[in-house]
Amino acid sequence: MNHQPEVSSPTTLTRDELYKLVWETPMSRLSERFGLSDNGLAKICRRLDVPYPPRGYWAKLAAGKKVKATALPKAKPGIPSSATIHRKAPAKVEELAPELAAGLSVAMETVGTIRVPERLHKPHAILAGWLAEHQRQVELAKRDRWGSHYRPRDFTPMERRRHRLLDALFKELERQGAQVGENDR
Repeated sequence: MNHQPEVSSPTTLTRDELYKLVWETPMSRLSERFGLSDNGLAKICRRLDVPYPPRGYWAKLAAGKKVKATALPKAKPGIPSSATIHRKAPAKVEELAPELAAGLSVAMETVGTIRVPERLHKPHAILAGWLAEHQRQVELAKRDRWGSHYRPRDFTPMERRRHRLLDALFKELERQGAQVGENDR
């Protein structure tokens, strides 16, 4: 069994081998090893009827909580006994201009890691304005008897995450001396 295939060589895994791998290594790291997305590897597991750890499994394990692996069921008729994974060629990475790479390196050393909070607390002024405008649109829509007004939808989890990311970036940029502002658009 080849655990780290080269770009050109496909890897064939039996159900047992795949089962062992997914319970030893988080899907995100294992999928990278095969040049797949997490979802792509999960699809292969489902096709072979191989159970894999549920969300939160690795965090619970790291926290010392008791976790249990789901047993590999006997192969059902019609379920393949193995899968061949064809590694995707990595995306071509463009090199940065030397002066841009040097500037990026200095910025990364200066800033370090930017922490993105789990919840949006005291949002940056620009973000607070956007959220207030959204809330104003919601209130207008509630008062509109005839239904002719635009009805804003609730923010999706991805949009809330985007708000937290932008909030962290805006605040860090200002801590570093940059000015963050909006244009007319």
